[in-house]
Amino acid sequence: MGSFLPKSKRSRSLVLIVLVIVVGSYLLFFGPPWKPIALKKQFEVYLEDRYQKDFTLKKIDFDFIHRTYHSLAHPGDDPSLHFYVGQDISSKEINDAYPQEVWKQEANEELTPWISKLFTASINHSIETQTSYELSSDELVQLPEYKKAVSVRIGINMRNTEISDNNKDKELELVLQFLTLIREETIRVSYLAVDYGNKTLRVNYEQIKEVNSILDLENLLPN
Repeated sequence: MGSFLPKSKRSRSLVLIVLVIVVGSYLLFFGPPWKPIALKKQFEVYLEDRYQKDFTLKKIDFDFIHRTYHSLAHPGDDPSLHFYVGQDISSKEINDAYPQEVWKQEANEELTPWISKLFTASINHSIETQTSYELSSDELVQLPEYKKAVSVRIGINMRNTEISDNNKDKELELVLQFLTLIREETIRVSYLAVDYGNKTLRVNYEQIKEVNSILDLENLLPN
């Protein structure tokens, strides 16, 4: 007949197994508890050395799928500007999206008042920025303005308004005024879409440079 462990030893073994499972599960899904503290300091030093200004970080989060850490941060002098900082999923090196969020904020601050004034019937709009701009060490400390660094994609929701023969010229005149402002301010808009209730006007970068009349815009409207 086989031998059995005493009840007290079986209980200790069971507790040890449960403890190993609990600790292993915690480390799997949340990582070592001391790691966020160390990485928060690393992220802060990285940002302050890179941009020569103070930043505040929020809670450090762990991505258990890629085994990396990331957070949201904001400049000490602008709590409204939140941006990503974290580890690259391949190299584990620290990277961030501070310049991209600065440029997006600048674009929104300039373009939103124009859109609100011209397209009073709009439901909402979106402004996105894209860049492959490589910043020099001097530019990291003093970021160039968004007009020099990014292209902008704009979407205007006008679905409460349908284009008809009665209002077509009036609506397209608003678009023409908007494009004129964009060109005068040398803003690099790569794409503009005005989504009406019955059709969508789409204008790309080359067309934006060439459009000079309501007729030009009318030719871009789908039938």
